[in-house]
Amino acid sequence: MKKYQKSEKKASVPHHKLLWRNGELVALRYAKPEHMLRKPPAWSYHVKVVEAMKKAGVDLLEVVFGDKVFTCSLQRFLRYAAKLDRGCGEQLFLPLSYWDTRKKQNAEEKRHAQLPLFA
Repeated sequence: MKKYQKSEKKASVPHHKLLWRNGELVALRYAKPEHMLRKPPAWSYHVKVVEAMKKAGVDLLEVVFGDKVFTCSLQRFLRYAAKLDRGCGEQLFLPLSYWDTRKKQNAEEKRHAQLPLFA
């Protein structure tokens, strides 16, 4: 699968912002409470969105939800996701236990983060 480089024409994934971070293509989405599955607690994606991610060469999925950021590699998502259709079209979902979670840093914290002594 061809991966897009920074200098090439940008790929697109519906409802996501694509950005490069540490040499990896990240598909970022901001979620509202009604976007999280409740039973089981999970993040889901429409199959067409997942196909667009694969075509674009996405490496990581990130979901920003409140003060948390959920991260998962596309490879892990595809390996462990299950199918779901509750009337909104076919989706793939991955329970929250498969996602890495961290606290969201705000702009002020990023500005004052200590730089490493030896880069």
